Amino acid sequence: MPTVKFKNADVSYTVCGKGPTLVWLHGYLESKNIWEELIIAFENDYTNVCIDLLGHGNSGVVNETHLPSLHANAVDEVLKSIGVDNCVLIGHSMGGYVSLAYLEEFPQKVSGIVLMNSTSYADSEEKKGIRKRALKIIDNKKDIYIRLGVSNLFSKESKQNHKEAVAHIVNNALKTPTSGIKAAIKGMMLRPRRTHVLKNFNGKKLIISGREDVLIDTSESEKEAVFTNCDFKQFQGGHMTFLEDRKCLICNLLRFLA
Repeated sequence: MPTVKFKNADVSYTVCGKGPTLVWLHGYLESKNIWEELIIAFENDYTNVCIDLLGHGNSGVVNETHLPSLHANAVDEVLKSIGVDNCVLIGHSMGGYVSLAYLEEFPQKVSGIVLMNSTSYADSEEKKGIRKRALKIIDNKKDIYIRLGVSNLFSKESKQNHKEAVAHIVNNALKTPTSGIKAAIKGMMLRPRRTHVLKNFNGKKLIISGREDVLIDTSESEKEAVFTNCDFKQFQGGHMTFLEDRKCLICNLLRFLA
């Protein structure tokens, strides 16, 4: 599996397919493996670059705080190493925060952006409080925190219909190092609002929402899409649209990209 060096740490990625480049960025407690089944539908027409964000999957930890802008610079190291100077960013949850940071830092390299179960807004004070509490319990109750936290991202119906897949995602999340979890939490908590970045971007842009998402209210996502002049699509399920409504997601992404 190829890697590049970023601040003395390995950043792991995969490349497959041919055509214009799609960069797939996973969410918190996930890895590039979440895209494996989904990108099969894109391999004939697009080059697919899947990257493990810092402190996740097979990528190392480089700081006590992994701000989205730091992740974005790691992503750019990968893209430079494989000669990519233009792409569409597809970011799930935390990966959406990274996509926006990348767009802000390297606008000339981005032709489109998809925020999947994500937002351009900064954390509310309530959300920051939840993250601070997570930092306090993660050392002693990591397994419980991960099992409950990841499981609750799915709708009740999805938990029943995709039991094996949910268990697989939970088990992969448990492999995330504590230092990577903490760095991600701090980075998400401190990230700035990037609504202006999204609104001012003139390329293709899409916000994807889950009807039963417990983290990001779908009605707020729709309002954000209107305000930032983004296309908006709502899907069945909760926060994990890439699994919960995969077939509809693929159809809509192919239509958007075309």
